[in-house]
Amino acid sequence: MYNPVSTYRIQFHKGFNFDDFENIIPYLIKLGVSTVYASPIFSSVPDSMHGYDGIDPLSINPEIGTIKQLTAISKKLKEHHIGWIQDIVPNHMAYAADNKWLMDALENGPASAYASFFDQTLTDNLLFNGKLMVPFLGADLEDAINNGDLKIERIGNKYVFKYAEQIWPLKPESYPKAQDVKSINKKQLSQIAADQYYRLCSYTETDHRINFRRFFTVNSLICLNMQSDEVFNQFHQLIVQLVDDDIFQGIRIDHIDGLYDPTAYLTKLRKAVGDETYIVVEKILEKGEQMPLWPIEGNTGYDFLAMVNNLLTSPANSNKFTSFYKTLTHNTDPVIEQVHDKKADFLDSQMNGELDNLSSLFWASDIAEPGTVPAEDLKQSIAQFLIHCPQYRFYGNSFPLNKEEAAQVNNVLSAIKSKHNKLTAAVKLLETAFFHSNKNDKALHFYMRCMQFTGPLMAKGVEDTLMYTYNRFIAHNEVGDAPDSFSISQAEFHKAMLNRQKHWPLTMNATATHDTKRGEDMRARLNVLPDMADAWLSTVAEWQQMNSKIKHAGAPDANDEYFIYQTLVGAYPMPGEDANNFEERLLEYLQKTMREAKLHSTWAEPNEKYEDAVKEFAVKLLDKHKPFWKSFTAFHHKVAEFGIINSLAQVLLKFTCPGIPDIYQGSEHWDLSLVDPDNRRPVNHHRNDTLLAKNSSLQGLWDNKFNGQIKLWLVQLLLHERKANAALFAAGDYIPLEIKGKYATKVFAFARSYEQTWYITVVPLNLADTTITDWGDTQLIIPAAAPEAFENLILNIKGKQEQQIKIKDIFTVVPFALLKLG
Repeated sequence: MYNPVSTYRIQFHKGFNFDDFENIIPYLIKLGVSTVYASPIFSSVPDSMHGYDGIDPLSINPEIGTIKQLTAISKKLKEHHIGWIQDIVPNHMAYAADNKWLMDALENGPASAYASFFDQTLTDNLLFNGKLMVPFLGADLEDAINNGDLKIERIGNKYVFKYAEQIWPLKPESYPKAQDVKSINKKQLSQIAADQYYRLCSYTETDHRINFRRFFTVNSLICLNMQSDEVFNQFHQLIVQLVDDDIFQGIRIDHIDGLYDPTAYLTKLRKAVGDETYIVVEKILEKGEQMPLWPIEGNTGYDFLAMVNNLLTSPANSNKFTSFYKTLTHNTDPVIEQVHDKKADFLDSQMNGELDNLSSLFWASDIAEPGTVPAEDLKQSIAQFLIHCPQYRFYGNSFPLNKEEAAQVNNVLSAIKSKHNKLTAAVKLLETAFFHSNKNDKALHFYMRCMQFTGPLMAKGVEDTLMYTYNRFIAHNEVGDAPDSFSISQAEFHKAMLNRQKHWPLTMNATATHDTKRGEDMRARLNVLPDMADAWLSTVAEWQQMNSKIKHAGAPDANDEYFIYQTLVGAYPMPGEDANNFEERLLEYLQKTMREAKLHSTWAEPNEKYEDAVKEFAVKLLDKHKPFWKSFTAFHHKVAEFGIINSLAQVLLKFTCPGIPDIYQGSEHWDLSLVDPDNRRPVNHHRNDTLLAKNSSLQGLWDNKFNGQIKLWLVQLLLHERKANAALFAAGDYIPLEIKGKYATKVFAFARSYEQTWYITVVPLNLADTTITDWGDTQLIIPAAAPEAFENLILNIKGKQEQQIKIKDIFTVVPFALLKLG
């Protein structure tokens, strides 16, 4: 099995292609990277900035490079023992004219070799006579024709519909009617449109009816029938070839939850790429949820991000934050109810078509005769099943469901009956489908189809809505984490790491990704606030009063204002560092957050009056001549100081806990990014390379910590240390260590041991709530089995250790330590 040791995520696009990547290979070598972890590199729509809108999995995106270049890069990387993990997207492709497979299906209908490739969910009910919707018109088809917006043109030897910059092919049988393009009248155009294998319609129609599965609610991404062997084999041809040629040593699967049968897919993939290929999946785990035992090495690390985020958050003042926030917003609804409300609103407003399809599929499943219960009751019971699903999805692919999954499903159905008495009879039909239809393949198909929509509903209701509206403490409004989370104990973290080492030793440890809501160091800085809750909350109250006169027409409201203050404290650059275009970035971010929140503005119907007032408020806050700025900078400086301690502790944990540390591009330096597209800005590799080359003592690094060199130094040290001891970090035991003394709760420590070598990680926790000038009798207890000789890798000190090591002896220059024993 390929061991990545460490990964460095690269976001490829036309602005950062293979040529650009080759230029930074010397820097990555110097840094100590073991494995490149690449965003999708296969052909995608022109100008794609991410590659998740693929159009051809059998070719490399020409805007990025060529296979010849990729092969040459692979050879160069291998010379320095650097591997490559490739992100792939089996769930969906772009619904675009550049997608030749899809265009062939639109043009030739059932005769197309690709007719069955795309997931037309529920053409069982013959919605629109089975004609695939093409929902990209700005108005109804009739209006588009009458307004002259839809035309027929000839391109080469083919005829197409043209609407703005979009084109869709006509079937060959329509060519005789389309030949004299200039003379076609509106009636003829309408007849030709009606004669196609697809149906042109407005994009708004998919809010309430749809006959294809899309990625979440993105019409321009159409899903694949990856459960089909034919589709699987065709899609993975080049991927498997590049694995066989040893260009790729690992695969990362995007959106595993979208697939019809994730377990079957991963079993087929493992067989296709062999046992030596490293495989991880993008999987968000809810609290208490365990990874399914798939034939893979783990996931992309959101669970680790959440655990570290909670470990760094002090539990002491959670009640103060909650009480303050309830008073601020006058909202006392439990978070779980807010989750259900957001999911319900989203399902009703944007996924009602998917819900209708599931309802129709149920009645076609031979479980009950139509009319057994009112159709609307059955539809609402399915809706509540989707809404109450406590995680992204369940994975059962056969009836009867296993004991654990059956209990989870039963809990959901019981909760629905207790809350919605009117639906009891309809819910009993779902119980029949899920528990008493063991030989009914149609019932199983219905169940698995439901599971393809619980994930999008969770993502859109929570990640993309609630995480922008529930602002009690935004550090936990993060992918993998949860808005109602606040902290975990040291014992809980140790337990999770022991489980991780036992079951998933090579899973990824992420602290930032292209999808995280906030940069890793922004979260680390925000985690200082609970340590100093009284000071923070009183300061917020002062700022509210101070800034009341700069509001316009009541904007921002109290909730948005509090969000802005947290954002400023977390994201504003380090003291003394260049703010660059922070104002521009902040305003773009605030616009996105307001529209995602869907309270005062939306993407579909922007409320520019409110948005402009909020932006104006934010600009005034950044005025360095106003009283707020003096108050803010003093507070920001203190939080930034302690935030750096959290940041460096987070780095040390990521690299030494069980799992593979993943570095998101550029986050080896301070990462105070906001959500995408902010976190996908160009990385200043030249600056980082220059800082790596700069000689500084540890004291000098600490004294100048705001410039980011100390984080780069620590990342480089840990990358090289892992390379030199790969077996230990992959297979070594995880041993929780005891701390005794006055400040025992302020220190967290564990060991990794393998054969005769031990590493001991020691980091501080929650230092901002107390003044520690001398660690006094606080000491680390070393197990008797540990080797006696030690080296403090941070301080480069060697010696013989005793059973107790005083914290004051290892936290002499910086407040963290990595000891190597052996």
